[in-house]
Amino acid sequence: MPVILFADFTCADSYSTETMLAAISTELGTEVHYRAFERYPAGTPLPDMRPRTRKAHEAARFARDRGMERPVRDAIYAAHFVGGRDIGRVDVLVELGTALGLDRTELKVVLDIDQLTFAILQDREAAGRLGITETPALVVASGSEARILTGLRSPSELSTILNA
Repeated sequence: MPVILFADFTCADSYSTETMLAAISTELGTEVHYRAFERYPAGTPLPDMRPRTRKAHEAARFARDRGMERPVRDAIYAAHFVGGRDIGRVDVLVELGTALGLDRTELKVVLDIDQLTFAILQDREAAGRLGITETPALVVASGSEARILTGLRSPSELSTILNA
């Protein structure tokens, strides 16, 4: 069953959901597809000194194409929530990616020239078409069978949802 997670790197519930999904999906053999959902895109006020996350989403998308999405996502969340780092900064994202083995120059260039911005905007538009307005948001199954679930769920509830 396809599972899509719309999440943002400044959302604690997204962080918790991704952590739980990583464990549960491995156990069940379910593939989770991550989609960007900037909670505070350019032009909206930033509460509580939160960083903009478009560049973080771009770094994760870059890593996806190199088979490194999950570790990069984990590193971005940890940098923000544990390290208190500004994940909206290209230099921070390049440092995180390089530490995991991504090519420093290639990642920096991709982020500097906004090469993946369009893909991130497409994810947000897809969320809008589905009526998603908050994170985390799970889209479980596809077509007429698709269900959209928002908010934090318990591990047992996520497991039940993925087993349905």
